[in-house]
Amino acid sequence: MHSLRSFLKRSDLIEAKVNYVVKELGYPLSTFVVFPSCLVFTLQRMKLRLGMVPYLKGKVKAISSVLVCSDQHFVTHYVNRHPDGPKHWEDLKKQLLCE
Repeated sequence: MHSLRSFLKRSDLIEAKVNYVVKELGYPLSTFVVFPSCLVFTLQRMKLRLGMVPYLKGKVKAISSVLVCSDQHFVTHYVNRHPDGPKHWEDLKKQLLCE
């Protein structure tokens, strides 16, 4: 019974991640064919990183580029390169803490 609950919990998490990427952000379902390992990241990490994409104005070619890098690399190469990036990054973190 424990393994069934674990499986159901994992399937709920996967569904939440897919819904976020496809329904909320508008990425095609094929995103998961090209980059299936994105499902290993936490939903919080996905929301934080992908929440910055609209502010990066074309600097992000694929979601994999913002998900796989270290926090330091992400902040240095994505957040800090946008004039309002650090403020938006902090706002996103605060927003996610309130969810």
